[in-house]
Amino acid sequence: MGASSAFLYSHHQPRRWVESISIALLTTTVALAAIFLFAMEGLLCIVMAAPIVYPIAITGALVGHALARRTEGGLSTMTMLVLLAPGLMAFEHTNPTNEPLFKVVTSVSVNAPPQTVWDKLVAFSRMNEPDDLLFLAGISYPIEARIEGTGVGACRFCLVQHGSLRGTHNGLR
Repeated sequence: MGASSAFLYSHHQPRRWVESISIALLTTTVALAAIFLFAMEGLLCIVMAAPIVYPIAITGALVGHALARRTEGGLSTMTMLVLLAPGLMAFEHTNPTNEPLFKVVTSVSVNAPPQTVWDKLVAFSRMNEPDDLLFLAGISYPIEARIEGTGVGACRFCLVQHGSLRGTHNGLR
């Protein structure tokens, strides 16, 4: 994003490198604001990403600025760079790696009849909104849950702060 915005800004008219960096930072800030405003990410995630995203945008701005200053080959090189990311994503999608899967088992022993435990797990009443700073900054939290049906195949609905989750009960051990 930094490279393409700086390149487009500097391609037809010579600009100073500070101007190219400024336009790249502005573009990045607008993109992060849009991600937050359209509820794709919470404020805490945006704040954590900023120290990574902004230096990358500055580096990209310098690359875009340098390509725009070149009289020959700048446009074709920039086009290649812009198409490189989707091309690599397509390559990765068609050539998946076979990473090993590791089984993780967690168990909690509760001294209660299974039906009592199940009743507490599948449906709980509406919870109070937390007042912790992390949740106020955008971390999702459960609000309530309900189950439709009984036994294997019953559908559990979980309402969380930013939407809902749905799962099927496949048995309780």
